[in-house]
Amino acid sequence: MAVVTISRETCSFGDELAKQLAERLQCPLIHREDALERWLYPVADEPQQRLLQESAKVYLHPSSHGATFAELIAAGLTKEAQRGTLVVLGLGAQLIFRDWPDAVHVRVVASWESRRKQAVKAFGLSEQEAERMLRTSDRKHRRYVWEVFGRDWTEPDLYHLVINSDGMSVEHGSFLLQHFLDLKKADPRPLSTSHTDGNGNRNGNSNGSGGKQRPKAFAHPSEAEFAQLLDRYSLRWDYEPTTFPMEWDAEGNVTMAFSPDFYLPEFDTYIELTIMKQAYASIKKKKIRRLKELHPHVNIRMVYKRDFHALVERFGLAKGIKGGDSV
Repeated sequence: MAVVTISRETCSFGDELAKQLAERLQCPLIHREDALERWLYPVADEPQQRLLQESAKVYLHPSSHGATFAELIAAGLTKEAQRGTLVVLGLGAQLIFRDWPDAVHVRVVASWESRRKQAVKAFGLSEQEAERMLRTSDRKHRRYVWEVFGRDWTEPDLYHLVINSDGMSVEHGSFLLQHFLDLKKADPRPLSTSHTDGNGNRNGNSNGSGGKQRPKAFAHPSEAEFAQLLDRYSLRWDYEPTTFPMEWDAEGNVTMAFSPDFYLPEFDTYIELTIMKQAYASIKKKKIRRLKELHPHVNIRMVYKRDFHALVERFGLAKGIKGGDSV
């Protein structure tokens, strides 16, 4: 019994790939709407049903049956997978089935330009509206996986394969996945389980509120100070979770990369700290400009030490308000 989980960026053709693969395998395809209708709405009151469409945090709330909504999704998917081959779109299924030896976890991505064009075509939006929709949708996907599982959905160790749909058709993608499933039958084993320690706690760099352990050491005391400030306001953070390649040589080797200091999942925003005066921070500024050129959908801000408390005010955390998409 194989389980294929597909995580996708919006308008990257991940939905179409999941549908075609399920048709090839002649098996059920389960997505968010299925989970809501089958397992959640029957045990949710009207306000909860509305919140399930809007908020990731509500999935950690108990249903009328006692179990949380996230637990109900996991139980429903597990029961369905025990019946036979299954394709699951989204729902954090790459983590629900992480320890299944015959599960295959796939992430589908595409360039920002390709996704924007697809959003304009599919939904009849202007380019500005399409960009806004893509950012909002990506933020919701990322926030759901973070809130429920304490993981960043872009982490490569969550997936066997990452498919760039710019480089292949949906037909080719589904053929590739079916072939990979055939190969995996001869060597069924789960992805590395190093994401947990001996006590069942997740390894990683986030503070305790995110479900992961703290880093052993920060690169600079200012980073430890900033982390303490975030903790004071109960804001989740992840320390240097992502490295972005910035430049390559003629053979395709990465010659320059950039790892922002912090990621704030509740705001889908990266933070790069500096204790230098603004006049001497030109190298970091150039890296941030280059990052924005290569990844225009990434929210990032450089923060000077004197701005720490001002940043908190901008988030509205001093008043207990968490609003806004980016700083």
